[in-house]
Amino acid sequence: MTNYITIKLVTNSNYHLWCDALHARELAKTTKDTWNQGTYVRWTILSAWSVLEQCCKDALNYKRIGNPFQHSLNKAVSKKGLVALNWRSGTWKRVKDLKSIRNYYTHENADQKELWPGIAKAEDAIDIVREAVKDIYSRVGKHYPQWIDDDNERGFI
Repeated sequence: MTNYITIKLVTNSNYHLWCDALHARELAKTTKDTWNQGTYVRWTILSAWSVLEQCCKDALNYKRIGNPFQHSLNKAVSKKGLVALNWRSGTWKRVKDLKSIRNYYTHENADQKELWPGIAKAEDAIDIVREAVKDIYSRVGKHYPQWIDDDNERGFI
């Protein structure tokens, strides 16, 4: 049996960030240490969130998407004359919830026990961002970047 090495051609900065998120998730899945798992899950969430922000900017050709995320994304969608995002259910409700988790890890982490989330939060972050990236590109009639379907990055494990 011959083993082949698959080489990824990563030529886009957003794809680099996506690979970071996938790699962090893989590390979270494989570590036996709870401290490391928490670190890797948080890294997954933060990296995936960065991908989402950058892809929204790219899809909408609107460079000022940031804080406050929901407001600036709504503004960009409106300027394009697109149907408003539904922040109360579905994909964009999940994005809003992910933003709260991301903000907690980035700014508000007073409750130390929450800093060791389970792997499910990393899996959710990847799923939510993938879903939202596909949605935002489809809204503007563009094909989403193929690399968003990439679902593994083993790195140097």
